[in-house]
Amino acid sequence: MGNLLCLLLGVLLPVLALGFAASRGFRPMAAASAYRNVAWRLGLEADTRGTSMRGHLEDRRLFVGEVVEQDEDHRRLTLVAILDLATPLGLGLVMRKRGRRRFRRSRAPSLPTGDRKLDELVELRAFEPERAAALFNGDVRDAVSRLLKLGIDLEITDLWVRVRLRRPPSSEAVLRSLVDSLRQTVLALEASRVAIGPSPALAERASVWTDLADRLGLPLLPAYPALSGTRDERPVRVCATRTDDGFSADVSLGFRAHTPTGLTIVGRVSTAAASVVGQDITAGDPAFDGAFVVQAWDPGAVRQKLDGDVRAALLTLIERGEVEVSDRALIVRGVVVDVDALDGCVRAAESLATAIGW
Repeated sequence: MGNLLCLLLGVLLPVLALGFAASRGFRPMAAASAYRNVAWRLGLEADTRGTSMRGHLEDRRLFVGEVVEQDEDHRRLTLVAILDLATPLGLGLVMRKRGRRRFRRSRAPSLPTGDRKLDELVELRAFEPERAAALFNGDVRDAVSRLLKLGIDLEITDLWVRVRLRRPPSSEAVLRSLVDSLRQTVLALEASRVAIGPSPALAERASVWTDLADRLGLPLLPAYPALSGTRDERPVRVCATRTDDGFSADVSLGFRAHTPTGLTIVGRVSTAAASVVGQDITAGDPAFDGAFVVQAWDPGAVRQKLDGDVRAALLTLIERGEVEVSDRALIVRGVVVDVDALDGCVRAAESLATAIGW
């Protein structure tokens, strides 16, 4: 009997080891296939290594895949899924899953969401507690609860919904379910945000938004407040945002269709600069090169694009806020809530787009 048991173990252990190795090898192939197929169906881009997909889902930036994160003194690869909100919430909102990361700046108790079970799972902070709590209506709570089951961590801010994943998607169905859950959560947040209306703190500056809408000829979205429309065939958005120091504004200008270049331009002293590593294309202009980090697929071609007019427009914009440029759009964050400042920022952004030919 003992010899038979040893024989069975001798056969079983190699089979199990072989099965485990096969499953470990199959998992990356399954994830790569899922990324390619879902990206194709949604009009997104899957990277050539089969480790991520990215693009825009209904004009909201979407990314699913590996990123490098800085954790204290260590850098590590983390698997995340992020979907931006169409318009920032303007609440100074941060919601995180309990036990994953701690809030550093506030010892105030977590705000209630209206669901006791959900309150046990998440921590919620915001600058306007009553309005933030009102944001979490039944649709938002249900969407957040579903999303919590899909990852090991969840974070919601004014700008995006972010899930940290345990492992790459095992199939197209799993990845599509994740994207659908992100989309449902974002849509629920956006609908609830419109319902709760603008911050009372912005009431005294309401004329800024109405006057700016008149100057630029853009529709006003009073619930945020924000402006969103089209100028000279380019989408333009101006919206109120909330920071520790109070309200500011973000200005976004979409570019016209053109051949992609892989362009990324960010200010060297900005929050976005921390995520841009490696390549840094210089233009031979000390003022410009000292202010921006530039990346693109073809350095020679992008240097030709960065002529004197383009560089001058970018240097004008960086005086107004944090600048981010991609093939798709230009964003300036942290602009002063003032009619002249915002009007000037939009027009400088349009000058840049015209100079670069997009």
